[in-house]
Parts: sequence; C-alpha cells; structure tokens
Amino acid sequence: MIYFKEITFPKGSLSATSSPSRRFANRGMIRLDEIESIQDLNYLSSKQCKDLLLVNRVNIHGILEKEELIKIAQRLWKQEQKSLKGARRLKSTI
Repeated sequence: MIYFKEITFPKGSLSATSSPSRRFANRGMIRLDEIESIQDLNYLSSKQCKDLLLVNRVNIHGILEKEELIKIAQRLWKQEQKSLKGARRLKSTI
C-alpha cells in the first residue's frame, strides 16, 4: 500500500521568493485563497484550474479550452474578492 503525504506551505511563504509559475508548479490542488492576483490564474495548469473550479462548485461540463476555464476562474476570484471586502467592511462596522 502506498501512502501520499500532502505537502503544505505556510500561506505566503513561497510567494515572496518565487514567481507564480514556480509557486504553482508540481503542486496538486490549489485553493482560491492561495491566488494573490488575477494574473496568478494564468499560471495554473488546466487540471489545477478544473480542480479549483470543481472544489468551488462551479459547473464546467462541456468546457474544453483552458482559456475558457481561466475566464471562469477569474470571475470566481473577482467574486471572492468582492465578498471578502464586504465581509471586512461589515466586520469593521460591528
């Protein structure tokens, strides 16, 4: 029986020292909170992009092109950023 151990890095530990392409290379699933800018999405592999969308419950049935996946991931990321800003504003008023 083979066991695989998931390697996790502290948030932001790799971003200061490496480019997004290196940060996402040879990694499995990428979480939405690991994406620092919308440009980072362009460095994801097709599989990473699909996994990101599926984990966030986005229907990608019938989408074949990586560019289409990236556009949908960009919309998801923008939506998440907008939601986080709203939550911060709400927290600051409490």
